[in-house]
Amino acid sequence: MAMKVFLDRKKCQGHGQCLLFAEQIFELDDEGIAVLLNDHPDESQRSNVLDAIRACPVRAIKMEED
Repeated sequence: MAMKVFLDRKKCQGHGQCLLFAEQIFELDDEGIAVLLNDHPDESQRSNVLDAIRACPVRAIKMEED
């Protein structure tokens, strides 16, 4: 089953925890706010995305199954 990742940039406060776990999926823009690079990552990234979701202190990241 494929996953879809969502990032609420309005909630993001730029802590960068998502980058520690899923740097292929997220990056920070010039203002330090996370940017979602790939909203349908490969299944091999599932554990990294789940770790990024758990690590986000403001709960700005969500994942759903497609």
